[in-house]
Amino acid sequence: MIGSVIFGWARPVPVNPNKLRSPKIHFILVIAAGPLSNLLQAIFWALIFSNSASEKSVFDGESVNFIQRIAEFGVLINILLAVLNSLPILPLDGGRILCNLLPTKISTIFQKTEDFGLFILSFLLLSGILADYWLTPLTEFLLKEIQYLPEFTNQQ
Repeated sequence: MIGSVIFGWARPVPVNPNKLRSPKIHFILVIAAGPLSNLLQAIFWALIFSNSASEKSVFDGESVNFIQRIAEFGVLINILLAVLNSLPILPLDGGRILCNLLPTKISTIFQKTEDFGLFILSFLLLSGILADYWLTPLTEFLLKEIQYLPEFTNQQ
């Protein structure tokens, strides 16, 4: 259906942890690549935003506003994806990282929650708990931090 919410669209990348040199640590790094790539994309869009209105910009006056709107959306959506995906609920990346950091016995128990992960996530989203205690605080923090990046790079 066009216009409906697409949830759980991404598929996990198949990784064989046994082929990694240090399976536990390297697997955590592989898992963290998802949220980190979203943060890098947010930084990229922040740089596009700041450079679109600079004196050295390749954009003319009419297209600057359009480019900045796209860049703002690029920053926001990538930060939201990084923050949401880092939530420590299975099957999200944050849950997989937590699962690998926990002691084996506790990790085994935690893995059993994966079947209910999307229900838990849906409940937290619909109840507003997720927005109030996870999404909003972390998103606002990251937006403030990314705001300073273009100023720093323009001073170099």
